[in-house]
Amino acid sequence: VYHAYYQHNPLSVRWGNMTWGHAVSTDLLHWTTMRPVMYPDETGTMYSGSAVVTPDGERVFFYTAAGGESPWSAGRAYTQRCAVSRDGGRTLEKQGLAVDTIAEKNRDPKVFYHAESGAYIMVLWVEDADFAILRSTDLKNWTETQRLTLDGGYECPDLFRLVEADGTAHWIFWTANGTW
Repeated sequence: VYHAYYQHNPLSVRWGNMTWGHAVSTDLLHWTTMRPVMYPDETGTMYSGSAVVTPDGERVFFYTAAGGESPWSAGRAYTQRCAVSRDGGRTLEKQGLAVDTIAEKNRDPKVFYHAESGAYIMVLWVEDADFAILRSTDLKNWTETQRLTLDGGYECPDLFRLVEADGTAHWIFWTANGTW
């Protein structure tokens, strides 16, 4: 079963009340909408994120809790938080803080496992055209290892290894607006 999680407002067609929606498919063509898996709470509304499956099969999700974006989270900052699924991705249980505030509206954690270093890597939009790269060996304790500026880049970063047919590998860093 394939799972798609998406940021949306289940109460309106207008921005606000951001929640993680959920759909499933067995063929990637036909999708069934499920109940949302994460709702806003006192930490903020639910902004974008990513997930990894650990070697023992645990599904760990990272997302931005956009503090201050709802009446329940007034006065709170944006933080990166984690959730787990114990039922194959059908429901998510919020687990708490993963990375505290770096800048006022830092967001969009993209996490992947980097086998060569034996660690998980998180890329995160910080502010303006600035991004952070963080590292963890246990998905709980994160250390910022690098800051970079990508002129024109803005939010939702991704970092991945692209291997050409001849075996040449390149690391690609890009953002939501297509800047790389």
